[in-house]
Amino acid sequence: GQTGRVYGPDNVSPTLATDSSPLFDDHGRLRLLTPLEHERIMGFPDNWTEGVSNVQRYKQAGNAVAVPVPSVVLQRLAACHKNGGIAPERMKQ
Repeated sequence: GQTGRVYGPDNVSPTLATDSSPLFDDHGRLRLLTPLEHERIMGFPDNWTEGVSNVQRYKQAGNAVAVPVPSVVLQRLAACHKNGGIAPERMKQ
């Protein structure tokens, strides 16, 4: 698991999982990410999980697929299909 891993403002966020709560270095003070921060990392609208306990909010974010990921994957697949199966970055200029 990722329990106890510390992430500062200059680092990439870890994968959010239901069995861990990454710590955030907030100007030298360690704290857990809030449910709202989890939603934002995952690409969901603010307060998307509102109305249930914080435990459930963390679980919902941890069990989800980050919203931007499928979009980017589908865009890349469409670009490859358009170029006859060749990724755009491999095409000669």
